[in-house]
Amino acid sequence: MAKVGIIMGSKSDLPIMQEAVDILNDFGIANEVDIVSAHRTPDKMMEYGKSAHERGISVIIAGAGGAAHLPGMIASITPLPVIGVPIKSRNSIDGWDSVLSILQMPGGVPVGTVALNGAKNAGILAAEIIGIKDKSVQNKIIEYKLELKNKVIKDGLGLTAFVGDLEDAYQNGLWEDAQLLTTKLFLASDRSRGTMDSLAELALQNTKRNTVFVYHLLRAVQFQEIKEDIWAY
Repeated sequence: MAKVGIIMGSKSDLPIMQEAVDILNDFGIANEVDIVSAHRTPDKMMEYGKSAHERGISVIIAGAGGAAHLPGMIASITPLPVIGVPIKSRNSIDGWDSVLSILQMPGGVPVGTVALNGAKNAGILAAEIIGIKDKSVQNKIIEYKLELKNKVIKDGLGLTAFVGDLEDAYQNGLWEDAQLLTTKLFLASDRSRGTMDSLAELALQNTKRNTVFVYHLLRAVQFQEIKEDIWAY
């Protein structure tokens, strides 16, 4: 049975890397977790990289922050695919040092790099690699992506209805209802670009009816943030 090796440079990385463990467990994929520091335990790192394929490991997920050498060093000594997870650690410079340390590998030593702190995607990518030969895993991934699709569709339908109610409140001059609906919309939605555009359009259509309310609505649209005092007026 295919197995994923999950390693990281420090115990402090575990809260991030746990997301890879969790998603692999959801897919029913066996995995092992270990602390392997490229700088503090170089001998252990070399042994892990050289022996992983002999121990039934199919994919390695390696997380590291700062001078994030672990994924690249592991990739240089293993025949297995390596997925690197850049981590914004305490000694990291906004995470960019971690990202570039893993991403900018020389030709011949590839590391599949996910987003900063993107351990969940690393787990999904590892599962997709394993799913090439394991149809049961592949079917679980297909089901997982179908669930993502259905959630977006469901959220979209709910949002359409919500915006429709808000528009009705505007057209009927029900300003308190409009303010309440907009507050709920900001709190419930992910404040996506589509949501912001819809609210901005409604606001622009009603600028002469409630100037103060529209001002704050457009301000929220512009900065895509919720202000506790936005409804103080």
